[in-house]
Amino acid sequence: MTPLLSLPDLLVFLPYHLGFALRDALVVLALDGRRLALVERVDLPEAGPLPTEVVDRMVGGLRRLRSDPDVVLVVAFVGDRPPFPAQDQLMEAVGRDNPCVRRVLVANDAWYDGAAGEWRPLPLPADVALVAEYVGRGIAPLPSRSSLEDLLDPAPSPEVDAAVAELRGGRVDLDCGWRAWERLVHEAADPGPPGPQRWPTGDGRSADSRDDGGRRGPEDSVRDVATVLALLADVPLRDAFLGRLVPLGRGAGENPTVHHVRAPLDTLDAESPGDVPREPTDALDALASRVATRAVLLRLARQAPGSLRATALAVLAAWAWHAGDGALADVASSAALDREPEHSLAEIVACLVGLDVPPPGV
Repeated sequence: MTPLLSLPDLLVFLPYHLGFALRDALVVLALDGRRLALVERVDLPEAGPLPTEVVDRMVGGLRRLRSDPDVVLVVAFVGDRPPFPAQDQLMEAVGRDNPCVRRVLVANDAWYDGAAGEWRPLPLPADVALVAEYVGRGIAPLPSRSSLEDLLDPAPSPEVDAAVAELRGGRVDLDCGWRAWERLVHEAADPGPPGPQRWPTGDGRSADSRDDGGRRGPEDSVRDVATVLALLADVPLRDAFLGRLVPLGRGAGENPTVHHVRAPLDTLDAESPGDVPREPTDALDALASRVATRAVLLRLARQAPGSLRATALAVLAAWAWHAGDGALADVASSAALDREPEHSLAEIVACLVGLDVPPPGV
């Protein structure tokens, strides 16, 4: 993955990382060496300070990091609401445990560096290489955080409903369901031209998209969606599937949401720190996999029959939490609990998000 070369690059990239535009918000960024270790966001109040419980939650997220960050940035994305005194309040609270805290403000395509005491222009998104990679993968920020809820609007499919009803009741095992999942992710990552295609079988080999070597059509995709949903209807199989999808032992190096800032900390206020060597990485493949996985999980949540919608939303929420997408995890777990107030998996994810528990590897 193309590295971020400066703090202005990072500020422009953040909406693409979080998935929605930042306005009237406070964001806490923890930098550990050259690694972006934590991102936390909260709305700016219309006036006055932040509620005490909000400050405690954000400071708690920093305390739960595996190592103390080298620097913490408290960034105010200014819109219609005043950033003060909320930013001062958060900086004071963060500074009790972190000696190196910096104030940053972003407004009207410019940023203010508290260390330098001056406003500077932000680069255009097109000039930030990592943003270009995200755009190339079909990732663009939504207008606001509330827009995430629209992504979860149901999209009923009679064909999926009928296929799920046929498959439920022991006709799907874990390997069969996982192969269907891999085909869907492969399809989302690389739709390819119409015609005969090769698809992963789950054992490292590939196979024609159909037994007869013919074209993979919409009916194949519907069948795979129904197969995965039928698998999720069985709680032990769902949990086994989730164990493959969200391996809790995964290290930070395998998490494409943990981005490296390729610049020394003392040059992060520069427009460009110079020629920084770039290391070979396969993170772009991880990014493509993340985008495809998210797309398939959203499709499952939207097309799930009513009886399975809460489960599909909860699985989406669990994956989003593990991927570091706290906003989507929050919205998806809340939607699941709205439908089934005692859904155990959704309750667990909602608790993790509410306590700002970081995923493994962060």
